[in-house]
Amino acid sequence: MKFTLNEKEYEGAKYNYNTSCAFEEMGVSIADFAKKPQSIIRAYVAISGGMEVEEAGNEIEQHVIKGGNLDEVSDVLMKEMQDSGFFKSLQELAKDKTPKGKK
Repeated sequence: MKFTLNEKEYEGAKYNYNTSCAFEEMGVSIADFAKKPQSIIRAYVAISGGMEVEEAGNEIEQHVIKGGNLDEVSDVLMKEMQDSGFFKSLQELAKDKTPKGKK
């Protein structure tokens, strides 16, 4: 899936083990999405665009200044996670570790 920032089209990165590790190297985890949505989106743009997080932040900032929003990037990330076998497996592991009666 693709998203557009500043009239540039980016191919959204597939969500897999390497993507998860790249997020961690950038100081965030997909589990932080509710607490750090801006940082997750910036990291995803960086990964998808093959750029440093500061450059991704500048791209996002310019996009927002020009009247854009981050809905498209967020939608692509969510779709890539939904389609990810790796992410589905992580969800199943988390369910298996949930104490009975607390699901």
